[in-house]
Amino acid sequence: MIPIAELKRLASDTGIHFSTLELDYCLGWMLYGISREKELYHGIVFKGGTSLRKCYFKEYRFSQDLDYTCRKELPPDRLEPLLRNACRNAAHMSGIGFELVEFKKLREVSGEEAFNARVEYRGPSNPSSGLPRIQFDLTYYEEVVLPPEDRKIFHFYSDSLRGARAWSYSLDEILAEKMRSVLQQRKRAPRPRDFYDLWWVLKNKDCDRKTIRKAFLRKCEFKKETFKTVDDFFDKDLLARNTSAWEASIGRQVKDVPSFVQVVAELRAGLKRIVT
Repeated sequence: MIPIAELKRLASDTGIHFSTLELDYCLGWMLYGISREKELYHGIVFKGGTSLRKCYFKEYRFSQDLDYTCRKELPPDRLEPLLRNACRNAAHMSGIGFELVEFKKLREVSGEEAFNARVEYRGPSNPSSGLPRIQFDLTYYEEVVLPPEDRKIFHFYSDSLRGARAWSYSLDEILAEKMRSVLQQRKRAPRPRDFYDLWWVLKNKDCDRKTIRKAFLRKCEFKKETFKTVDDFFDKDLLARNTSAWEASIGRQVKDVPSFVQVVAELRAGLKRIVT
C-alpha cells in the first residue's frame, strides 16, 4: 500500500479531492483481486465509466463504481463466494483491507438476474470508523453484442498491480450502451456522466460509427427502449435535470469541468453522425 503522503501530494497537484483519489487507488487493487480469481475474471465483462479510465484512457475522468455484465457460463450462485475470494486476493497483495459487506439480488428472473454488492475498504487514510465502500453492479440482464477485449488495467500510483487485466466491453460497445443509458434517463434519475463520457470519447477518438449504431439499436431492442431521432437524446426535461446535477457530479471527477451547454451542442453533432 502506498503512503498517505502520496495521495495528498496528488490531490494538491491535480485539484482532485483526496477521497476520490483514494477510491481510485483502491479500485485498481480490487480489479487486481478479480483478475487473480480466474473463474470470476473470465465470467464477468467490465463496462461503464470506470472501464474507460482503467482500460482505455489513462488521463480519463475519475469514477466510483465497478459495473459488469455477467457471462451466462458463470452460475449466479458463484458470484458472492468469488467476490469474497477476490477481496482476499486484493488484500493479501496490497495491504488494503477489503471486505464484502453486502450482496443483494435485485432481479429474480432466471437467466436475467441482477445483483448489487458493496465492498468496504481501509486504504492509506486508515479511518477509525465509517469505512468507505466500492459499489458493484453485476447483471445477467444484458446482451454483449460485440467481442469483449482482454485489457491491461492502468494504475497511476507508485506500487504495481503486477500485470492485472480485465475482460472489458469494446470501446464501441461502451458507447452504444451509454447512448441507450441516456434514453433510459427519461424514466430515471439524471446521470451527467453518460453525457460526459459520450461527448469526451466521440470528441477524442475516431470511432466506428456504423458498428456503434448497430450495437446501439440491438441494445435498445433488448431492453425495449424506443428511439426515433437524435432529438430523443436531448429531451427538454432530461436536459434540465442533467443541467442541475452537472457541476456537483462531474466536478468531483475532472479538474476542468466543461460547460453542459458546450457538451450538449458538440454531442448532438456527434450522435447525429452515428444515428443518421
